[in-house]
Amino acid sequence: MTEDPSLSAADLIDHDRYPIEDLSRPAVQGLIERCRTELRERQVCVVHGFLDLDALARMAAEAGGLASQTYHRPGLRTCYLWSEAEPGWPENHPRRRMLVHNTHILAYDQIRGWTAIDRLYRWPPLRGLLAAILGKPRLYLNECPYQALNLLAFENSDESSWHFDMDNEFTVTLMLQSAESGGEFEVAPKIRSDADPAYGEVQKVLDGDHSRVIRVDRAPGSLVIFHGRNSLHRVSPVRGARTRLVAVMCYEPAPEIAGSQEVNAAVYGPRVAALQGGPGPAPAPAG
Repeated sequence: MTEDPSLSAADLIDHDRYPIEDLSRPAVQGLIERCRTELRERQVCVVHGFLDLDALARMAAEAGGLASQTYHRPGLRTCYLWSEAEPGWPENHPRRRMLVHNTHILAYDQIRGWTAIDRLYRWPPLRGLLAAILGKPRLYLNECPYQALNLLAFENSDESSWHFDMDNEFTVTLMLQSAESGGEFEVAPKIRSDADPAYGEVQKVLDGDHSRVIRVDRAPGSLVIFHGRNSLHRVSPVRGARTRLVAVMCYEPAPEIAGSQEVNAAVYGPRVAALQGGPGPAPAPAG
């Protein structure tokens, strides 16, 4: 498929509420300050109703139509994203506790160049807004042909278990379709620090103590920015026939950043492993 030349990225958002091409406008300045405050205090901020309703319907339909092409990744992992329990720790320690992780994923090469979500991902004013919120002089597109933009589909019983982000300084998502029930984004903000792993507090959450957990309200059409390195978080199990659809946009604080071949093969499965054709850096996207 090819990109629709008549599709304007500006038409994909609720432009009356979010005229983000001009960051100096009072409404946009207010949005930036609110998001900065929420990120500082809660490690997550939500821009509700960011997408135009027609654009939201289009993006959800595009994502739903590609569901049969997703790579299904069932398995177990620790909350530190290890696929095996780490040796040398007590039996029920967070470093050894295996948790269910079950998702369906589309890589960037499957949606690049023709989808509305890709047009929005590449739109410079969106990067400008995100950079302002995150306090970065500039943000760049990730150059990995697989990791730059992903679509996650959570079907009945799928979930993303409690975990910390290891490498991501921040995560940007767009909610496209919610599940019939479940599929809640839950966060224990700043439960650890770089100096203190806070294993006891992590263990409490894994054992079901949610006194430090907040549930993030992100209805379809919401833009979410999140700091997950020191905040334990999960997507609770999805229930029902309606697939939960979310886009994950990968931006970088420096140019020419791409994912490793090993990560690509593990995350996107045999199709991508075969496309990469053996050891070496992942290829850059054409153009």
